[in-house]
Amino acid sequence: MKKSKALLLFVSCLVILAIVLCWGLSGDVSEDNSKSYKTEKEKDLLWGYKVIGHEKPNNHKNYVKIAILDSGINKSHKEFKDLTFYEYNAIKPKKSIEDDYGHGTAIAGIIAATGEEIKGISQNPIIYDVKVLNKNGKGKVEDVVKGIKWCIEQKVDIINISFGFGKDYDELRNVIKIALDNNITITAASGNTLGLTVEYPAKYEGVLSISSLNEKLKIDPISAKGKIDFSAPGVNIKTTDIHGGYTKVKGTSFATAFATGAIGCLYSKKYKSKENVHQTLKKIQLILES
Repeated sequence: MKKSKALLLFVSCLVILAIVLCWGLSGDVSEDNSKSYKTEKEKDLLWGYKVIGHEKPNNHKNYVKIAILDSGINKSHKEFKDLTFYEYNAIKPKKSIEDDYGHGTAIAGIIAATGEEIKGISQNPIIYDVKVLNKNGKGKVEDVVKGIKWCIEQKVDIINISFGFGKDYDELRNVIKIALDNNITITAASGNTLGLTVEYPAKYEGVLSISSLNEKLKIDPISAKGKIDFSAPGVNIKTTDIHGGYTKVKGTSFATAFATGAIGCLYSKKYKSKENVHQTLKKIQLILES
């Protein structure tokens, strides 16, 4: 039992270790319409960004290509004004993307907000906005598969999947394998299952399964247990909302966004090849498994 608890605490620190290796410098959604964060309580909503750290904008020559498979992104938000976007609507391919649920915009803020009120973790991304979730936050596996296939065609570096399915699907498992074989890193939310099993695709071998940490760097009780590769901040996090403002979020979805941003920084280091990044992540995983 003591060994198990020690291992769980070690897992909690892995993503922070990844950040140190990276640059060494420096879902439930509830509305939060605060314009400024002056009190100590309000400042606490930025704790996750402080723990992980920020990449300096325009500090690297290599731009990382990050795909966000989600409900879409409100690309007119002031936090995204300087970002480059490409998009694919897997639900209605001929229709432009609108985030009619809010989840995707919140994910994008953690990864890449440019610093109007919050600064995302990765400051040199090109964002591939892939809509696979509808206005109710639900998605069909066939749309997710289509979205992943498009990402493979675009030769993205990272695919962020901040949701999951309770069961295994052959078509999802197969396309995930193809993406991994194309040297694409996939991060996925382990799931808010109250300590029960990890969801798919996070459960697949090769996919980086992310659990959620609270402000004390303890595993959030709502996080899934089992196949966990990294943990990241996921409780009381300020990020962007679909109305052009800000919101407070919680869950493994948002922890996944922090992990994606951190890995994106590894990619954007001009002296870090994609192969070296994968080797670094594998070394961390080997330490976990030993």
